[in-house]
Amino acid sequence: PIPLISPEVAYARLLEVDPVSAKKIHPHNMRRVLRALAIYEATGETKSSIESKQKHTLRYDAIFIGLNPLRETLYATIDARVMTMIDQGLIEEVRTLQTMYGKTPTAFQAIGYKEVLDFLSGNCSKEDMIAAIQMATRRYAKRQWTYFKHQLPTQWFDDEGQATSWLRKTYGHLFA
Repeated sequence: PIPLISPEVAYARLLEVDPVSAKKIHPHNMRRVLRALAIYEATGETKSSIESKQKHTLRYDAIFIGLNPLRETLYATIDARVMTMIDQGLIEEVRTLQTMYGKTPTAFQAIGYKEVLDFLSGNCSKEDMIAAIQMATRRYAKRQWTYFKHQLPTQWFDDEGQATSWLRKTYGHLFA
């Protein structure tokens, strides 16, 4: 069992044993701080050291294309998608799953599910639930963008038309 320690103590320990990882992890993100410490305790090697040895190579040639629409367009798309999910029965789905499994499964931490559980528990209004799902989805979209920007050789475009045009110009010979 892991002893209970404060976020400050855990982060101070991480700074001590793995300052490289500590720079990448927010001091209050206890899950990641504890995971990095657990790796060190279990292996005697730091998380950053292990990651530096990993080779991130792709098995096949691949082209990564990312769409980076205007923020207003993205938010409007996200908001509409959340409303479609609600209209298509998200609340009923969560209610059924809650009846079958209770509130404990990790799956209930997924975006949309945890907010609906708050609504079903009477902790917020339907409008607040919808706003919370929309906000959580926007934050998730930002994390996806950050991941692809920093981890993969992604070609970014404002819209699908630009991406298609670039593909035809650059790789048209492959589709002839």
